[in-house]
Amino acid sequence: MTPEICLPRETVDAIRKTSDKDRHPGLELDKFCALPSDEHEWGKWQESQGRVLDRVAGLPGDAALLDALLKDRRRMLQALNARCWTGTTQGPLTLHLARAGALENAGICLHPLYGFVWIPGSGLKGMTRAFAETLTDATAEDRQRIFGWSPDGDDTGGAAGSVVFHEAWPTRWPSLVRDLSNSHHAKYYTGERSAPPADYEEPIPISFLSVQSKTEFEFALSRRSTATSDTDLALAQQWLIGALEHLGVGAKTAAGYGTVICDDQPRTPVSPGRRELLDVELKLVTPAFLAGAQQSAQDCDLRVPTLRGQLRWWWRTMHAGQVDVETLRMMEAAVWGDTDQGSPVRLTLEPTTKRPAAFNHVEIGKQVNLPAGREMTVRGNRITQMGLHYVSYGMAEIKGNRHYLPPGSCWRLSLTVRDQPRLTKKVNGREQEIRPTIPADLIRDQVEAALWLLTHFGGVGAKSRNGFGSFADIPALDAVLSLEECMIRGARLRKSFPASRQTPDRRVASLDHLQRIEIETHLDASNQSHVWFALDRLGYHMGVFADRYSRTGDPSSPQRKAALGLPRHGADQSFSKTYPRWAKPVHFHWGVTSDGKLKLYITAFLIRLPELDKNREMIEQLRESLAEHRNSLFRVPGNLGSVREVAPQSTLRPRPPMRGSAPPPRRDNHGNRGPRR
Repeated sequence: MTPEICLPRETVDAIRKTSDKDRHPGLELDKFCALPSDEHEWGKWQESQGRVLDRVAGLPGDAALLDALLKDRRRMLQALNARCWTGTTQGPLTLHLARAGALENAGICLHPLYGFVWIPGSGLKGMTRAFAETLTDATAEDRQRIFGWSPDGDDTGGAAGSVVFHEAWPTRWPSLVRDLSNSHHAKYYTGERSAPPADYEEPIPISFLSVQSKTEFEFALSRRSTATSDTDLALAQQWLIGALEHLGVGAKTAAGYGTVICDDQPRTPVSPGRRELLDVELKLVTPAFLAGAQQSAQDCDLRVPTLRGQLRWWWRTMHAGQVDVETLRMMEAAVWGDTDQGSPVRLTLEPTTKRPAAFNHVEIGKQVNLPAGREMTVRGNRITQMGLHYVSYGMAEIKGNRHYLPPGSCWRLSLTVRDQPRLTKKVNGREQEIRPTIPADLIRDQVEAALWLLTHFGGVGAKSRNGFGSFADIPALDAVLSLEECMIRGARLRKSFPASRQTPDRRVASLDHLQRIEIETHLDASNQSHVWFALDRLGYHMGVFADRYSRTGDPSSPQRKAALGLPRHGADQSFSKTYPRWAKPVHFHWGVTSDGKLKLYITAFLIRLPELDKNREMIEQLRESLAEHRNSLFRVPGNLGSVREVAPQSTLRPRPPMRGSAPPPRRDNHGNRGPRR
């Protein structure tokens, strides 16, 4: 089946002869996109949508046209004696995702005549009013005068606002990129699934367009008439600047999109009592495999949606073992939002360092002088495999296509929280309260606890459960939080919701069924070579430990090994059909001691996978094995080399889609076929 554009042949031929610099991005997105005719072929639809978005993002636009238009616009604003200033996006920006179009949730606000991204004045006015309503010093009279008012019910009258909000235009033709949104538990969030989110569910990727960070826009306000005072203009400007900084413009603002900072303008403070703020630094202890839609060096960075997803996962561990699915879903919506209500939690990330490097375990092994590997028997074949290859399995499948951020990479995380209003629904014609108002300080407690759990037990990016993407502890949170305090904060939120009506599911990770192992080392956390050596030694030991159950003839071995996770292609096919692919319930996390040494934290969740007793037995054996070899496993060798900094590559081909196709055979650094895990 070949996608076709449903236009007359002469028109299609004329379009194809048009050069990229003369193409209109809006028409390319809405009118000339070629998609499969069978909407049920989801994989082909998504693949085609990605190609269309890449095509639109690759159009250069007409910079000369925009410059000429900006000159005319500035003359018009000057004639109106308007207040003008510029603001710069601090992260990605996207808007009008849900507007009608041929693509699903992939629209963006492109100028209907000229094709560049712009921000309509109606949207700026609406977000400014929403921000003004959160300020205690913004009186109702001021808001009504500036924004206007319409008659209520049968009343007559109404008035236009005293201030005109002009659309915001970019100062240069903005660059578009294909962005990615992943829903890992769609059926749970829509209520179709009666079980809590599980680690075997496949994500549903949705591609959309966004504007790159550090894009500058021009904003303008003017008087509606000569009666408009300077005070009204100043108030409207102050509120708009506050809305751009604290609320964000466009879609996905809770995920950090749309933040705009106006550097040459005074900052607008947030009204105390309405919002709780937290500014902390996130710092990588171990390298992190991070990527966006392109899976390249350009998007190798920590994205707010990635961080929010991890925070939601760890937040659920505080509650999943205590409440039924319906209550869990209701609580999660109150803190993190859903399709019916926005999230009261807004996160923004500002990178302070970013040095992506192409990952090659063989090259790193040579630089650090890692051991060549270990020998083991897999399906009768003798192979040698590095420990680093074991824990990073799959990251070097396509040479030069997977990148990582090295240890020491930092981000500034800003958290903004507001009250979540009371929620009701009609039952037999009467309003019934489902959830009372959740104050901002209670929601902040939940997010802080989830962040503490993430920075002590987990990580971000691919292979995070194998020790990659571990964050250092956050001193501000360590001063007030512990595992026990996180559980207390979880119980405090549950008091605001109805009691559970069924037994919680024991197949999900819960802090109530947690075991921890800690192993101290003499490795220097600030030395990258020591970090790579630690990951290699952990991989070596885990490979040897797991190999015991690959070579044994015991029919219960696959069930026992399930405590370490279930691969996509298991050796025991009947067992794999009963229990699909499942991420291992064991998390390896690298922290830093007070004297700067690496410390390994092993967190194991005792879940029914497939049997609770076998899971507990396997984890106990892992603990004993690590305890037995802890003295020799991380002993620093005398010939340890140093890692050379690798310059980021700026022109890499996108990673080919793997969905629905068989992955290539895995091979170790000696060319031998390796096992699938």
